[in-house]
Amino acid sequence: PPAAAGMGISASSVAIATGSASGHVVTGNAWGVCEECRQEVPDIRCSSCDRWFHALCCDPPALTAAEFPTDHSWNCPSCHAVNAVTLLPESDLLQQAGDQGAAAERFGLTPDWIIATAAFKVFQLQMPTPEQPYIAGLLDPSCNSKLKPNIPAERLYDKNDDGLDPTNSWAGYYVILNPEFKTRIQWKFVNRAIDEVENNSVPAVLLICRNSTDTAYYQRLRPYPRVLLRRSSAQFKDYDKSPIGFGVVVFCVAKSNCKQLYERFYEEFAPWGEPNIPIDTGKWAQQPAPAAVSCCGWSCSSYRVCHTA
Repeated sequence: PPAAAGMGISASSVAIATGSASGHVVTGNAWGVCEECRQEVPDIRCSSCDRWFHALCCDPPALTAAEFPTDHSWNCPSCHAVNAVTLLPESDLLQQAGDQGAAAERFGLTPDWIIATAAFKVFQLQMPTPEQPYIAGLLDPSCNSKLKPNIPAERLYDKNDDGLDPTNSWAGYYVILNPEFKTRIQWKFVNRAIDEVENNSVPAVLLICRNSTDTAYYQRLRPYPRVLLRRSSAQFKDYDKSPIGFGVVVFCVAKSNCKQLYERFYEEFAPWGEPNIPIDTGKWAQQPAPAAVSCCGWSCSSYRVCHTA
């Protein structure tokens, strides 16, 4: 879900970037956007052009600013200036975070219609009952709260559990995944979701993420069917409206027996936005006429999406 606009800065994950010429020192920007990917809460700022970036968007990339080698440098994606990396003491980071203040955290809670459509119509799971007040067979690996879960899944992993921890199994569950809308977090959850599907650990994943087509996580999702939701359809429950600049897309990630599942996904989600079905361009080019190639009744990337359908 979207990061809170006024979230404090984590001392464990924020480094400082110092320009080799000026020695200017800056820390993470809780309100800004990365000049490279246009997403929130950039980690570092170039001391030459004063633009903010995520560590993952820099050269060389790092998952967080703190993970840059302290004896190395990074190149500004905008002006190409060379910046050095230094770590501030934890006490200084906490003081700066406190000076900035913090707004109430928003989780970007998944709309009820997406939960119901994915769980009951696409995955065809059973609805909760008074005797079983959760959706059996469903996992939410990025749960907002175990006490009051927005997605009433049978298995829940919250931030304390860490749904990315390898010891927290996803095996055997259908998954509705709406991770925090930060580039590095999206990237980690997308990788985990695809790996779980491709290794036949989970039958399918319904992923809600930001429609940032130039990000690494989105590029890895390109072989899978998706629907770009209209702004009026993608209203998170703890926001009055979709945050400005947000384009939200829903992916369906599956491997085995996916023809019927993808048909249900298309039929149920297409009315809410713009559907996109990937095309295997290699096979398309071999056809005598410019018509989409079908490996299972769909114009899709057969090498990943439907080759076992």
